[in-house]
Amino acid sequence: MKNARSLSVLSFAMAALFIPAFLATAASQNPKFNQWKAAGGNLLLEGGVKFDESWISDTANLAKGKYWQPSFYTPHDKRKYTSWDARVKNEVYPKVGQITVTGPGLIALFSKSKSASMVFVDVKTKGRYRPNTNTISWHAPSKTWQGTIKDMHPKKEFWGVVQKGATLTLDIHAQMTSYDNRMNTGEFSYYAPQEVHYEVWFFPFESGKVVNVVKSPPSGTGGGKKPDIGDDTRKAISPVADSHVYAYSWKNWNKSNWGAYEVLNAGWNPTGGEKRTYLRFDLAGITPQQATKVKLRLYHYVTAEGPTQKLGVYRVLGNWIEGRGDYPGKPNDLARPGEITWVNQPPCEKNPMATFSPGAKANKFVEVDVTALVKSWLAGKPNHGMMIKAIGPLSRTTKASTYGFYAREHEEEPKRPALVFGDGLVVGNNTGTGTGTGTGTGTGTGTETGTGTGTGTGTSTSSLQVRVDKRQARQDTQVTVPVWLEFPKAGGGQADVANINIEIAYNPAIVKPSAKVIAGNLMTGALFQANTAKDGLIKIGFARKQGVKTSGTLAQIPFRVVGQPGRRSPLNVTVTTANSSDNKKPVVRAVHGYIEILKAGVIGDYNGNGVVDAGDALAALKMSVDLLKEDLILNVDKQNGVTSNDARLLLKMAVRGNVPKPGTTGSTVRTGGTDTAPMVQDPNNVSGKTAYQQYIAAYNRLTALMAAGKGNTPEAKNAYNAYVDAKRRYEASIKGRPAPKQE
Repeated sequence: MKNARSLSVLSFAMAALFIPAFLATAASQNPKFNQWKAAGGNLLLEGGVKFDESWISDTANLAKGKYWQPSFYTPHDKRKYTSWDARVKNEVYPKVGQITVTGPGLIALFSKSKSASMVFVDVKTKGRYRPNTNTISWHAPSKTWQGTIKDMHPKKEFWGVVQKGATLTLDIHAQMTSYDNRMNTGEFSYYAPQEVHYEVWFFPFESGKVVNVVKSPPSGTGGGKKPDIGDDTRKAISPVADSHVYAYSWKNWNKSNWGAYEVLNAGWNPTGGEKRTYLRFDLAGITPQQATKVKLRLYHYVTAEGPTQKLGVYRVLGNWIEGRGDYPGKPNDLARPGEITWVNQPPCEKNPMATFSPGAKANKFVEVDVTALVKSWLAGKPNHGMMIKAIGPLSRTTKASTYGFYAREHEEEPKRPALVFGDGLVVGNNTGTGTGTGTGTGTGTGTETGTGTGTGTGTSTSSLQVRVDKRQARQDTQVTVPVWLEFPKAGGGQADVANINIEIAYNPAIVKPSAKVIAGNLMTGALFQANTAKDGLIKIGFARKQGVKTSGTLAQIPFRVVGQPGRRSPLNVTVTTANSSDNKKPVVRAVHGYIEILKAGVIGDYNGNGVVDAGDALAALKMSVDLLKEDLILNVDKQNGVTSNDARLLLKMAVRGNVPKPGTTGSTVRTGGTDTAPMVQDPNNVSGKTAYQQYIAAYNRLTALMAAGKGNTPEAKNAYNAYVDAKRRYEASIKGRPAPKQE
């Protein structure tokens, strides 16, 4: 058998001399196959490994390289030991091929996994190599595939880059996931069944090229079985574009683009008008047989004003461009040519293909049956995507009702939009499911069921989590980012954490670690180490005899801001190891952060009018209760995020006419080519003072009703309209225009 395997490898090696890249002829399971191909990718290796034998060991035998079957509890006199080198290695860690490439270029991996994974090993250094990895993983409880396979833009990627002139040879292995309980029972085992399908790609730039490819058929029973994971039709795909548009002309929002914003909105407000959401999915690789049941899955994070409006899903009839706008109107940002806006949106069909009602309860997934719409695309109708909007008629007397959903840019990947094929439901933290159904004539209905469970990543402290903070800073300054270990509220059975390893990925073109990582306040009495030597990756670990059970900081990371204003570096954290003091493995969620480089502006001036006013305070209060996306320009106390304390301080600043001094946390406002101090209310201006007092009084009336739980009453509606009018008069007085007369 060994000779046969060697002959097979030699045959492939000889073939490689004449064919620089083997292109798989089997149907790809990669939903982005066509896009990756169009982006210049070469598919070098493709295949699958099914592991159907378990291998057991313990602390004593592991040191000797000895394993047995079938159970950890097999009596010692019944065990038949097998050597790691003789057989087990090939069973749990088979080599599936080797590639050699010369840069510049990008190495990428697509994998579809049921527990097993792929490992790349640098032949020269013997160290593990990290390609640009895109993985779909099987989630057994929901019986669905989880994960996102993204469009490949090779020259914009970070992981997997091969530098110009460098030649890299990599051994490619499939690997079973191990079960390690050596600190307790002593067991160390590999449990079947597991399987993985893989594709290894190379995207050459300029003079980059494929030098050699050798496919090694996996030996032994572990690698000799064809995986069956590709036969399952249940899968989820992410949108290739999404955005929302807003009819409100204030600050030119009707001419602005939200294509890069991390949330989507749909609904109606009598003052601002409609908000509509647009989504487009690439159905390449999807067959009609897979589309017997298709649902649009959205994460519903907020219901504003009330759940009175039902939403419809409509077929879009024209092309549209997602765009790159990120919360426009602060300052007045007009869309780039061609980008979707309210005044530049495509037409849609008159009747909805489906309808649904997300309901009042937020922080849950909603699903809408869009089978008819997807089937029509697969049957040949042009796929320009779908649009979600309130079902009319709408008028000034129609009650306000707007719903917010997470977009494809949101940092919590499991909560991004998706099309789900099959009966499975991928759910996340903060349970509850809104559902909707539809037909080709748009007669579907939607209800809120309030059921479901899940394991998706979340930021609520109802679960144990590692969280990296979010920061805003000016160019060429230093900012320190805390990394938090946060425990849920006290309850029975809460696990401690005695050791942990985390990795934080960042963009070195935007920020760089500027000094030694500082141990956090939880590290007293612990061993602590951090490594910042590799560009783009920080590794942190700690270990202690007694575990911690209180929330606090793991580390403080100093960064130097080196990028351009307006850019943002993600701080994406991965928990690679975590154990409690009794050797249990607590589930630790990862909550990402970022560092954003501030453009010219004033800390505290959220609405971009150059003034710290009560409107900014109200925005801060809404952010503190998750009614608005957090913007750290309102983090005036420089503490952890925007809270009600920031709202309190902003109110004081608005009353006193105080703003941060230019050159400190904020900066000056650019006006007509000169630097001027931010505008504040002139207390000696009687007209302006009266407008300001009316503004504050209207704000106080509105917030008092909200605090009393009367936010949906006619009284509150009148108070809101009065607040809007007072705000407009106040803003007019600031800009030197006559204040509109009070109605």
